[in-house]
Amino acid sequence: MGSEWRLEEIGQYADVYSGFAFKSKDLGDEGIPVVKIKNVNNKVVDLTDTQFFPEKLVEDKHDKYLLKDGDVLVAMTGQGSVGRVGKLRLQSNQKVLLNQRVGRFVAKNNLDLSYFYYVVSSSYYEELLFSAGTGSGQPNLSPDVIRKIEIPILPLPEQKAIAHVLGSLDDRIELNRRMNGTLEAMA
Repeated sequence: MGSEWRLEEIGQYADVYSGFAFKSKDLGDEGIPVVKIKNVNNKVVDLTDTQFFPEKLVEDKHDKYLLKDGDVLVAMTGQGSVGRVGKLRLQSNQKVLLNQRVGRFVAKNNLDLSYFYYVVSSSYYEELLFSAGTGSGQPNLSPDVIRKIEIPILPLPEQKAIAHVLGSLDDRIELNRRMNGTLEAMA
């Protein structure tokens, strides 16, 4: 089985797209949440502190920046931020937009996005992505640099099996966290 594992460039199995350059003057307290760099943290995308883009300003050009549940995002700019990876969890029919300098990974053939998330959100790959950032003062990651980073690839059924086991563990951890919160509130 070990011989089936190989290192391949991310770009052969996934692409990365940067978000839309929303104008600060258009963002406010109501509308569709906009995911910024600060929202990608601790392997998740946290929507509790976001700005909003008014629904009335949404046009067809914004469609490709609408995110889906399970999307894997990467912070592409910022000292201490660049290279952070998170997975987005959305309620059904919830709309969220992607801001510039946050990248969204889109899987190509023969890549399970959940498996990919577990690989690139590991501390090894977050450090690798951080180190790949260039620029003085404000490190930046370009999609081209990200696409050239090598990740372990194995047959798709094995990717799915690994993602299933790790996903089940994450679900259990989340359930325990919520139960603890409920018990603390009751106490």
